[in-house]
Amino acid sequence: MTFFLRGNQRGSALVIALVVAAAIGGGITVYMTNQGSLQKSVGTLNSQKDSMIGIDKMRTIANYLVSSNMVICKQSPFTGSMDSYRCRWTGLQLIDGSLQNVAPAKLGLDQGSFDADGFLVFNVDSSIVNTPSSGGQPTIQYKGKIGFKLYDGQTDSLDLAESLGKIPLSVLISDNDRAFVLIKVVVENQNTNSPAASKIMTEYFSTRRPIAIPKVTVNVATCKRSCEIAVGKNDNPACRGDQNYTYTPTVPVNATTKNLGPGVLYDMKVQKDIKLDQALFPGVFPPSTIVNAMPGKDYLMPTEQVAWTDTVTCYSRNETVKRQLYKSQATLKCWWSDEPQSSWSVEKCDSNTGQSESQHFVNSGTITYNVDVSPIKTSINQFTAAYKAANGTDMVPMNFQVPAADQNTSLSKMEPARSVKMIVTNANFQMKIDTTTEIQEIPTH
Repeated sequence: MTFFLRGNQRGSALVIALVVAAAIGGGITVYMTNQGSLQKSVGTLNSQKDSMIGIDKMRTIANYLVSSNMVICKQSPFTGSMDSYRCRWTGLQLIDGSLQNVAPAKLGLDQGSFDADGFLVFNVDSSIVNTPSSGGQPTIQYKGKIGFKLYDGQTDSLDLAESLGKIPLSVLISDNDRAFVLIKVVVENQNTNSPAASKIMTEYFSTRRPIAIPKVTVNVATCKRSCEIAVGKNDNPACRGDQNYTYTPTVPVNATTKNLGPGVLYDMKVQKDIKLDQALFPGVFPPSTIVNAMPGKDYLMPTEQVAWTDTVTCYSRNETVKRQLYKSQATLKCWWSDEPQSSWSVEKCDSNTGQSESQHFVNSGTITYNVDVSPIKTSINQFTAAYKAANGTDMVPMNFQVPAADQNTSLSKMEPARSVKMIVTNANFQMKIDTTTEIQEIPTH
């Protein structure tokens, strides 16, 4: 059972969400003035031009590394680390449907290291890969550094919300990823005429991690339909199943999470809800639980998948039916009745008449696995209308906090918190009912 194809029930803003998300991710430039002033004072116009070209080239390389998943950034710590919002080098790129390794040296990069601010920094030397065009002008060769660090735009510790742009409230139902990859580019302007005039130019930019589209397949197992093997007298076994094994109280649910790409899937936890038939279990409401859909994995690259297992309880209950048997010794007739006032049925008087035990299976309820990335639990249309009426706009900054009364209480999680479809599946699960008839004999005169 695959459940990534069902449409979002909260609105029709999915396509708009992706368009807006792409626009925000591709067009944001952040100048982090509190981390260092932008330096553009260089010795000559030519050296300034060359330095800016170098910065543009390295910024292009940096965006390429993020968009192609060779540099990945995770909100929670990677295995073996205690630091959150860090980046790491994978060197893996999806080429012709398979992941292939790209060595850093092919891009003029060293192996990288972390600086004091938590940036994953690579030294860049374009002379490793640049060669002059045949018969033309030599290409501009540059040296510098590229740094990567994930930034939490929702807590916004550096007060960058105004620079990160705004997003429509309706988009949050499918795009609640407020994390940005900060890119630091450092280029040294080498003034050959006056070495003392050489300058270090530093610029900061931001981009977003590419969306990951998960495909989650769940095979909801059927509870074993078995009958207890008779070990004594059982004259009327109304058993509706094979008498070959004992009923099992739980069964495994086998599932798979696969990342269809194009980005990296860092975390996936599904919320499991069981809704019992209230006619069978009145007043019983099992609490929601959370199931890790990526056990043992820090992340899933595109085309990668991981198996996971859950369990389903096979509910059972015993029912006792009380019946009254009226026996006439004079006529050798028997009258059956559940209640004395009901109509009578006349049968041959037999000591075993009506004595039976039966076992059968019915649907006890439904089981649901779902992922909900929206931060808002109420109707998005109502919430947007109320917010716009109060504030005159439905655009909110990236550090927007949903009021506590309207916050989504879903236990599910997905990183990046972006979805093209509502991830949800429903399935019925069964229970065993054992019915025993209790007979009370009442002799008549």
